[in-house]
Amino acid sequence: MLVSNQWPAWIQNRNFAPRLVPNSVLMHYEGRAADLAPSDFDRSKIGALARLAVQAGFDWVHYEHKSHIHVSVKSDILSRSTRSLRCFPESSIVLLSNNRTKLLSEVQIGDEIAAFSTSTGRQTFSQVVSFLHVDRQVRIDDYLKIYIGNNYNLTVSPDHLIFVYNNDGSFYTKMAKNLIVGDFLILNNDRRLKISEIQRVPSRGLFAPLTMEGTIFVDNVAASCYAGVRSHDLADFVIRPIKYFWPNNNGRGSGTIHWYANFLWKIADLLESMNIYTFFDRDL
Repeated sequence: MLVSNQWPAWIQNRNFAPRLVPNSVLMHYEGRAADLAPSDFDRSKIGALARLAVQAGFDWVHYEHKSHIHVSVKSDILSRSTRSLRCFPESSIVLLSNNRTKLLSEVQIGDEIAAFSTSTGRQTFSQVVSFLHVDRQVRIDDYLKIYIGNNYNLTVSPDHLIFVYNNDGSFYTKMAKNLIVGDFLILNNDRRLKISEIQRVPSRGLFAPLTMEGTIFVDNVAASCYAGVRSHDLADFVIRPIKYFWPNNNGRGSGTIHWYANFLWKIADLLESMNIYTFFDRDL
């Protein structure tokens, strides 16, 4: 549409099947690609065509040749993996063991913060041992703001696991994007309140702290430390080596993903590609 508004017509020279090229992740070659050129092959239009391609949302635009441009989009797997590691924005608040509150962006390894005990179903305190993902500068446009009762709200990524309370007293985890108005969430001090509204909001930063408990109370709401996965228990099991052997991401960097978490992501993608086990939510 952008091109047709600019010029009478355009052509697509040729298509390429989805492919992966070694060491191509940073070059964005890992996806669907096409070579584009004006229908009259006027080279003076190439620059304008490239600008239109950027506006159209292509992840990568390159002057492949003087007569055409190369455009491509990232693969679904890489896009999903990036989203799945998000958790909470910088404005989120946690409760310390001394009953003081702290911005999540200021939390450090060693802090004792409120967590949810899956064995007792009650609040406890657990030590922060690492950060699975930290990016202080990024702005995320699709955080979910979940309003609970009349006085509480939680801002979280759509794929993060949240604890939901059952009428029979049991609980389970549910991705934030699958929560609905009327679901009961677990708040600190053993409270249960109903979701009253859900909105999509922008916010800055992303922080994924890891506690020894594998859970966390953020903005007074019980949540898993994990996102993008189907099972909290399985995620907590496979992530244990970080807790005991490699708690080396202190959360002070930006754009950093814990190397072990990144390694697990690649293994999980491999298992899924071989149809051995579906670890992720494919709707991400």
